[in-house]
Parts: sequence; structure tokens; C-alpha cells
Amino acid sequence: MTRDNRANNQGSSYGSGWYGYVDKDLRTIAGRPVTKRFKTRFCGNGDLATCRDSLYAALDQAALELEDEFANGDPTVWRSDAAAERIFFSPGFLGSTMRWTNRPTFQQAISYSSHR
Repeated sequence: MTRDNRANNQGSSYGSGWYGYVDKDLRTIAGRPVTKRFKTRFCGNGDLATCRDSLYAALDQAALELEDEFANGDPTVWRSDAAAERIFFSPGFLGSTMRWTNRPTFQQAISYSSHR
């Protein structure tokens, strides 16, 4: 499992990565209800202040990396090429590509024959 879910032809849908582990660990440290808590406290070894400091440091580091990547410290001018997220189809099927779109995990189609 990768650390994040970088843009790819399956989209950057956050369908994998460490997000669920982080969320559960943070809820545990914050004293919120958690089903089946982890035995190990990951963020700050379970210490709220240490966890908070490490999260701020991680965000600062991510911001510095993005500033380097885009050669600009102003996030309002950062742009990413959406081509990395295009979905490719087999030749002859609905065209060759389409833009990726976020969608719900479960979809339901309902057809009504008349008004109630």
C-alpha cells in the first residue's frame, strides 16, 4: 500500500493509502469512540502534543515540497496536468479516453413508471 494515491488512470480517488489508519489513530488519541483500537499508537506514540507537533511538521514539509514542485510559494497559482488521470478504454469502446470523475462507491438506478 502506498503512502498516498497519486494521480493515475484510475483517478486519485483516495481508494487506498494510509488514510484510514491515520484517521483511526487520530480518533483514538483524541479520545473519540473507536471500534477495535490499534494496539500500537502511531502518531506521537500516543501522546497528543507530540502527535500534534509531528502533524504540523508533516504539513509544513508537504507545503515546502509543493513550493519546490511548482517553483512558487503561492498555492493559488499551482496547477496540475489532468492528463495523468484520464481513463483509457480498449479501442472502439466509448472513444479512447475520458476525464476521470469522482463517484460514490455504491450507485443505484431507479426507474419510475408513474408518479405516486
